[in-house]
This record gives sequence, C-alpha cells and structure tokens, in this order.
Amino acid sequence: MKYIDALRQMAFGEPVPRGYMVEFERRRNGILASDHFPDLHAGETLTPSEEQARRMAELWARVEPRAVNIYVIDDSFIPAPNYEARKIRPYPVREAVDVAQDSP
Repeated sequence: MKYIDALRQMAFGEPVPRGYMVEFERRRNGILASDHFPDLHAGETLTPSEEQARRMAELWARVEPRAVNIYVIDDSFIPAPNYEARKIRPYPVREAVDVAQDSP
C-alpha cells in the first residue's frame, strides 16, 4: 500500500477502488492456478467500474471454457461485494449424480 493511500484511508475511511479486475482459475498439472486481467502489476489500466468488469468476466467465461471460479476483484485484490453469489462457473461443479447409474 502506498503511504498516500494509507493516509487517505485513515482520514476518510474505506478507500474507493481505483478500478477492477477479473479473477479466474485454470487447471494446470492437476492444480488450480489463479490469474487475473487487466494486470495491475504490469501497469495495465484497470476497468473503471465493477459492472464493466462483470461484463468482461461474462465474456471471458464464453471464450475461455477452461476458466473456472470467475469473479471481480478490486485494485486491492479484494473480491467485489456478493462475489460468491455472482461467481461464474464455480469449481468444483456440483452436478446431480444419478444413483441408478452407479448401482451394480
């Protein structure tokens, strides 16, 4: 955290996010690997609103079928409010199991 951001938070309470990113995971070598975009650490411009980031997340889910646990985070890497309910393609996918198929 930058010193100026800490001062602002102490003076004004909760900081206002500078932007939003899309967080997601992919299976690699038997584990889930996290990633996000735009890349804050690489200096990319963040998405200005949570709703725009949500639309980006929905589009990403359509074009990247291997991505799971897709949700929006702010510039502090904190999930957006109510992210669990708005998470796209949660993993593991809980599917109903047909007991008749599993019986001998």
